[in-house]
Amino acid sequence: MKSKIETLESKVDIMRDHWEHTQFRWYQIAIEKKDTGMKNILKQVARAPTSLREFILQNYIRQCKKKYAVAFMEWRLYFSKARANNNDSTQMEDSDVQEIIDDRLEYLLSEF
Repeated sequence: MKSKIETLESKVDIMRDHWEHTQFRWYQIAIEKKDTGMKNILKQVARAPTSLREFILQNYIRQCKKKYAVAFMEWRLYFSKARANNNDSTQMEDSDVQEIIDDRLEYLLSEF
C-alpha cells in the first residue's frame, strides 16, 4: 500500500510541475497579448488552496488509471483473433474479457 501512495504522490508531483509550467506560460502569453481577463483568471487559479489542487490532481490520476484499465482490456479483446490462432489454452476467453470490460466501465461510470 505504501508503494501505491508513493507512486501516486510522484505522479501528482509530475502533474503539478507540468501544470505550474503551463500556467506560467499562459500568463506570459496573456501579458504579451495584453489580455487582462486571462491574467485575472490565472491569478484566481493560482490562489486556489494547495489542498484543492492536490485533490483534483489525485482524482485526475485515479480516473486516468481506470480508463487505462478499460482500454487495456479492450486492446486484449481486439487482438483476441491472434490469441485464438495461437491456440493457447492459458488465454482468457473473449466472453471473460468482455465481462471484465463491462464491469470496469460500469464501475467507472457509477461515479457520475
